[in-house]
Amino acid sequence: MKLKISQWNANHMKTYGWDYFQKHTKDSDVCILQRIMTDELWNLDFEHVHCAGQGYGDDVSIVIASNIMFDDARDIDLPSRESLKKGWDKHQGGKAVSVVINDMQIVSALPCHDCTDECCSGKKLTKDDTWHDMKYLFDNIPHKEKCLIGADFHMPALTDPTHESLIQKNNFISHADDLITFMKKGKWGNSQPTQHGINLDRVLTRGDIQISDLESFAVATPKHTHWLLNYNVNF
Repeated sequence: MKLKISQWNANHMKTYGWDYFQKHTKDSDVCILQRIMTDELWNLDFEHVHCAGQGYGDDVSIVIASNIMFDDARDIDLPSRESLKKGWDKHQGGKAVSVVINDMQIVSALPCHDCTDECCSGKKLTKDDTWHDMKYLFDNIPHKEKCLIGADFHMPALTDPTHESLIQKNNFISHADDLITFMKKGKWGNSQPTQHGINLDRVLTRGDIQISDLESFAVATPKHTHWLLNYNVNF
């Protein structure tokens, strides 16, 4: 079976909006999404949608949208979930959702990221909390031999040995390590603003799954933000 998949950490659609999303997903079979505003889910023009709220009053959702029927839909709390529900930071996660299409499990995941105690109502989150969310994800969520995980682990690919070891020990392959999916924008002193592209959005597979035609879609950005990426899956 062959699917065209779109993956995007949408940052509440505030930077690029639905026009950008619709332009690059018009031929997609499945979308793996994070940080979609819950009250805008109606904009997803897909036949089947599985979603779950992420922290902060659940006004932001993590989503799998598909034009192909799926089953075994699951909604998973990661360890940071309870702390994040008490905070005000919409960029946080602590959630994952999972579906199965033709015996391949698809997971959309967003662990927490480190933050000050102000953004999480008195509990400071660190990179260790991110790692605990990730470990829980790998230990508890994959239940099919064929499994695809689309996730933001909040660190550039290949820069954190603990992340890479966790991926490899659980028999997953990382496919988008060299693809720019996140643009950082900064300014130092009197210099002109600079942009620096990195990979934050991971495409991970286990089992007999082939990934091809990876592509992200660059747009000028006024601030830090994720780009949407597309790829084909054969399984």
